[in-house]
Amino acid sequence: MFVNLSQAIPTADVKPAIVPPIFSNLEGMAIRIGIRDGEIARNRSKSGEFFVFYANEKPVQIANRRLEALRAYAELARALFPRSVSTSSLQEAGFSGSQCRKLVRMIGR
Repeated sequence: MFVNLSQAIPTADVKPAIVPPIFSNLEGMAIRIGIRDGEIARNRSKSGEFFVFYANEKPVQIANRRLEALRAYAELARALFPRSVSTSSLQEAGFSGSQCRKLVRMIGR
């Protein structure tokens, strides 16, 4: 089989695909805050202060329901184990399945 190179597109004319980020900058910030809060809670519980996780005052909730769902999920998943925390709250907040899978992978790192 022969390839007709006269119809080939020069590589200089091909533009790379632009893939939009899966989370916005604001959503990424909410995720990072949740991960940090989860790490603090996990480190405190490892130091023998088991009930500190529950005794601390609650973190200030973010007014936006979607951002708060991201922050709360990231905190809980980081404090526990990402795959053991249900993503149903994220799906109820309007996040797609691919976004939920990406978030689980981000937190698991």
